[in-house]
Amino acid sequence: MTTDPTDPIDPAVPSGPYQGYVYAYPHKTAYRPLVPRPTLREVWANEPRDALFLYLHIPFCEMRCGFCNLFTRTGAPEELTGAYLDALERQAAAAWDALGEVSFATAAFGGGTPTYLTAPELERLCDIAGSRAALGAIPLGVETSPATATTDRLTVLAERGTTRISIGVQSFIDEEARAAVRPQKRAEVEAALDRIRAVGFPTLNIDLIYGIDGQTPASWLHSLDAALKWRPEELYLYPLYVRPLTGLGRRATDWDDHRLELYRLGRDHLLANGYEQVSMRMFRLPGDAADAPGTEYCCQTDGMVGLGCGARSYTSELHYSFDYAVGATPVRAIIDDYVRETDFSAARVGFSLDDDERRRRHLIQSLLQTTGLDRSAYRARFGTDPADDFDLAPFAARGWLDETPSLITLSPEGLAHSDAIGPALFSRACGNSWTPTRPADGRPPHDPLPGPARELRLRLPLLPVRETARHPRAAALRPYGARTLRRLGHGPGPPVSVLFTPWGEGLVRSWYRRALVDLSHLPHVERVAIQTNLSHRTAWTADADPAKLALWTTYHPGQVPYERFLGKCRDLHARGVRFSVGVVGQPEHLDAARRLRADLPAGTYLWVNAAEGRTYTDDEAAAWTELDPLFSYSRRPHASAGRACRTGESVISVDGDGTVRRCHFVPTVLGNLYDGSFREALRPRPCPLHTCDCHIGYVHLEPLGLYDVFAGGVLERIPHLNPAQLP
Repeated sequence: MTTDPTDPIDPAVPSGPYQGYVYAYPHKTAYRPLVPRPTLREVWANEPRDALFLYLHIPFCEMRCGFCNLFTRTGAPEELTGAYLDALERQAAAAWDALGEVSFATAAFGGGTPTYLTAPELERLCDIAGSRAALGAIPLGVETSPATATTDRLTVLAERGTTRISIGVQSFIDEEARAAVRPQKRAEVEAALDRIRAVGFPTLNIDLIYGIDGQTPASWLHSLDAALKWRPEELYLYPLYVRPLTGLGRRATDWDDHRLELYRLGRDHLLANGYEQVSMRMFRLPGDAADAPGTEYCCQTDGMVGLGCGARSYTSELHYSFDYAVGATPVRAIIDDYVRETDFSAARVGFSLDDDERRRRHLIQSLLQTTGLDRSAYRARFGTDPADDFDLAPFAARGWLDETPSLITLSPEGLAHSDAIGPALFSRACGNSWTPTRPADGRPPHDPLPGPARELRLRLPLLPVRETARHPRAAALRPYGARTLRRLGHGPGPPVSVLFTPWGEGLVRSWYRRALVDLSHLPHVERVAIQTNLSHRTAWTADADPAKLALWTTYHPGQVPYERFLGKCRDLHARGVRFSVGVVGQPEHLDAARRLRADLPAGTYLWVNAAEGRTYTDDEAAAWTELDPLFSYSRRPHASAGRACRTGESVISVDGDGTVRRCHFVPTVLGNLYDGSFREALRPRPCPLHTCDCHIGYVHLEPLGLYDVFAGGVLERIPHLNPAQLP
């Protein structure tokens, strides 16, 4: 009997092949503000600096493609690009001062589009990089576009030692390019490729995208053959991802099979034409880029110095950057901050890597390459075998792994599912709720929810469930289950998060405030949050653990004085409390919402709920989307019947008497919180309702992918795409 590799052998393993593109671990969406900010001198004090990667980021493009979620802005005037290079020079000086003696093994200019800069500006960019990196003696890669790959720019890059040019073509068919919001003509692409070949670079890379609307196997082969006429040394084949905050907005996920078909067709076509596969995306001609000299840099162990407002830097213990965003408004704000910055001596935002994260990074970055994971190299570095640290059996059971005593590699089908395997290996801190780490006690790692559900959503009345003459407030502990949570916390099981959604304003009641404070200090509680209108004072938050407390706040124009509400927000910001702010999308509230957006502390996420029963015109929706890039998710109800939903598996709704349901909108009772009877009912299950139109419900629908958007902030409605920089 054979097993279909697409069958969900383990429900914890993502079944869809396109969960997320893993080009770095941890991803920058996991970065958080560093408090206090460590100096670069401290960060690099004990790091080897003899074979580093130098990366310079240019966040400018002539246009923004519909699929792009990169840190970039369009239409930057000359005075801004000049000011940006000034800041880049200041940042480089601070980095060189902190690092001291340093040697670079490779370098790259990325973006954005580095060739958005003029030829003289590219000269200056090379001067900044060349002040410490021996350009011409080490590999240098530069990204370009058809419109900016002009002869004068390319000549500068060639003369300054560029060894690799990468051009984003995406499709050689004009209609498909337009569908991807890349309105370029094939003639322009061919002319740019002709100029690149005429100037002469050792390596040409062409990027193509599959899964574009209207693309067929025949048209995909047409683009592949058009690219092969140039015999590029490298080709990257990218699946189309339609991400939140990008120009293409949302689309259904029912084209997974189509993308897989096109991937396999493209892979086989390139292999038949003499290319070798390096990863799911990368293909190259043997003997060219593969044998390029001066590639001493090892991404597993060597560090990276990133210069520019969107660049990241790597050390063995800390990944850091200036800042990060996707939406046009916050990107522009960050660039403005960057060009004004005079002190680049410290790291601003980042992610600290402990021993587990270093092992996980080594595993992910090795496994997703065709060369695979060298077990002896892993043992030499960490002292254990990968099988001691991670349970990869669910992947092997799907036919995705090939294992030998010396090597663990992905099978051809495993490579096809790289975008499911990579995200599944992320740690919880990096946004994954499931990671196949082998427990020390040998328990099966995928026993679903051996303890309480991971997320409790408590829908409670304002008064205690019951009171007694002797202890009139003692029973107030029962509505939020603190006693039960404490007991469960001493046994095995995953941590829990708790969201209070009271009828009325809960924070005017002392037992709600006490519950939030108490729960925030329990070791097994990851996050505790409440929906609130901020009508009560905020000083009580000082008693809570700020790393665990969060507030989901709503502003009601005309019901709450504006300055009072704004003052509470500013106070929460000053106290370091996580919070989001929202409004209902009534037309009469638009001006107030715009004012609030302008006045809120920098980095506060402003969400907009569609008004119940209201239909929005495209112009009205566009106005609200300017305030909340995720408004499109709220604009219309979501078809939910039969779709996978996390409620009833890792999320439950609890009433004041302990009655457990899968969510607020499904009346079926699963059991009771206090006697633990709900646990036996927890399992993966589809939604039984026709539609879902409330964020507290549809955020858990798997096809929407909102756990990727709100990872780390699902409970309090704060996106993880750097919520501090969303408009």
